[in-house]
Amino acid sequence: MIYLPYAADLLGEAHRVLSRATASPEGVTDRYGRLMAMNAIAIAQREIGQAQDANQRLIDHLHRLTDTPTDRAAPSLHGDEQVTAILAMGKSLKHRIRNGYFDSGERREELVRALSGHARASLAISNPKAVRL
Repeated sequence: MIYLPYAADLLGEAHRVLSRATASPEGVTDRYGRLMAMNAIAIAQREIGQAQDANQRLIDHLHRLTDTPTDRAAPSLHGDEQVTAILAMGKSLKHRIRNGYFDSGERREELVRALSGHARASLAISNPKAVRL
């Protein structure tokens, strides 16, 4: 999953709510509006803080799952380079899944571990309390 666009959307919505609130004499009197803005900002902070590492872990998993050559001596990818790599390797992974490459055995276990780890990392951003359960 690619996280940064979501952070921008959340911050935009929080800004909209708070801007609307400051235009009125009462400010944000709506409890839901305040809580939504606070939650949006908190999620965006986690996304921005964790996106680079989470995307790099996803790229590392995709390298292994797709047998894409990787130069471990090369520096980590950043920003748009990460997005491009994730999209390209994601296509290769979908092709392998459709062709039954991961239907059983160790390959299946590796795929489940990688996808579970990525889902957990995504959940840690959107709802960290759920990961602690």
